[in-house]
Amino acid sequence: MIFVVSHKNTKNLDNAMDKFTSDFNVVYPRIGKVLLFEKRLGKLKIVFQMMDAAFLTFYGLLHMGNKDYIMLKFPFTKTLVYSARIIKRIKGCKIITILEDVNCIRYGHSQNEELDKTIRELEGNDIIMSPNNGYIHELKKYISKVKFVNFKIYPYMISEYCQNAIGDCSVYRWGEICFAGNLNKSTFLEKISLDRYKMRLYGPCNENLASKFKKARNLEYCGMFSQDDLIINIKNSQYGLVWDGTDIDIEKDTSGLGIYLQYNTSSKFCLYLSIGLPVIVWEKAATAEYVKENKCGIIVKSLANLERELDSVSESEYKEIRCNAARVATRIRQGYDFIDSVEEIIGTEVKA
Repeated sequence: MIFVVSHKNTKNLDNAMDKFTSDFNVVYPRIGKVLLFEKRLGKLKIVFQMMDAAFLTFYGLLHMGNKDYIMLKFPFTKTLVYSARIIKRIKGCKIITILEDVNCIRYGHSQNEELDKTIRELEGNDIIMSPNNGYIHELKKYISKVKFVNFKIYPYMISEYCQNAIGDCSVYRWGEICFAGNLNKSTFLEKISLDRYKMRLYGPCNENLASKFKKARNLEYCGMFSQDDLIINIKNSQYGLVWDGTDIDIEKDTSGLGIYLQYNTSSKFCLYLSIGLPVIVWEKAATAEYVKENKCGIIVKSLANLERELDSVSESEYKEIRCNAARVATRIRQGYDFIDSVEEIIGTEVKA
């Protein structure tokens, strides 16, 4: 049996980490027993975290055995991770960790202390589940005694209201690209030049940057929205752009954020595809494999020749891409890829 250790949902679903927790909490009951803990904050948080760890340890020693699994995410509350390791040592169960973010990779390997700390934490697991092969290929350089499993993409939930509003995949606005994210760190946008296409931008943006977007040709800053309102605004775009960093050529990125696309699966990637919106991704991005396999977007080397790349896709080809994106949207919203991977791990049928 799988015992999932997770945090309770918070109300701030505009935060990617809280959205991750909330979406997985929808899927977890389909694969095992879920143990939810408060996300402790404030001056006394360590006291409450120790109490939570004591409860988990006591529970595990009573109910878990050598055929069971404890599932957590990374990064996670350290005291609960230590508790899981105590249970493993005494009861012989296995630990499965789901990768959410690996920050020592995000900002480069110059952070040797952080990298060493991350390796020590991950080496204590039996199985590491990753949303792509990018994390796996990188971490295998340092970790050899752990089984890695690629579950392809994170589950991503949207409201029933938005599901009903998405409509037919044949309805879209030709020539419109959307980009949703923290615009303040997406400085590559200032270098984009478009003539026949228009890019609409959504997310937090300072006044100086917003004024630059107003002067830019074919870039439109649309504001910051709740998730439901954002989905309603972008659902009929032609493409959703997945990019990051300082440059339209990620090889020239100086922030580390663009290069990190080689390893991670971003929240915006899952958002776009969860509503059936085809994506534009970098050719070396970890997510490019998923796009190629499912034919649900286009893969580009740089944004310098973006319009030429878009023009090379015929209308009939685009319609096929959009239908493919609509097909994977259902799987993403149900968490099917993750559930299938867990099923393969434990070798038994998981309740869907």
